[in-house]
Order: sequence, then C-alpha cells, then structure tokens
Amino acid sequence: MKTPCPYMEYLQIEEITRKEGTARLAMPFREEITNPNGFVQGGAIASLADAALAAALSSLTGDALFFTAKMEVRFKSPTKDRTLVCDS
Repeated sequence: MKTPCPYMEYLQIEEITRKEGTARLAMPFREEITNPNGFVQGGAIASLADAALAAALSSLTGDALFFTAKMEVRFKSPTKDRTLVCDS
C-alpha cells in the first residue's frame, strides 16, 4: 500500500496484506509516538486501526472515495517497545 499522506508516512505504517475485504497493517514502536509515560500514544494506535479499516475497504471498492464518519477505540492495556499489528 502506498502511504496516502504525510501523517501515515510519519507513523511508518506498513501494509502486510490486503485482500478480499481484509487487511493487516503494522506500525513500529518509536519514541516519537509515545506519551510522557513512554507508551504508544492512543491517537497513533487509533490511526493504525483507521488505516487498516481503510485498506480492507479499499480491497473491495478500489478507487471509490470514502472516509471514516465515526470510530470508537477502547484500549485494553498500554504498550511500548514493540511493533503494533492491526487486522481488519
């Protein structure tokens, strides 16, 4: 997947797979995306989830224009020092 905007490039989100309405994306841990406690900032995690949903949807719709109208993220626990992977 070609990154669609500078923000996605900044987060270094990489597409692992995308097919038939599913996608797997990864985002490496970097200090630049952590909160003051050293954990990955929630907004970066939400961005990874949003990108994964967009990749899955685009595998079905091709070049159709769409956007996220509403999204809720519930966090189970903080994370640091690892690559985050999101399946959608």
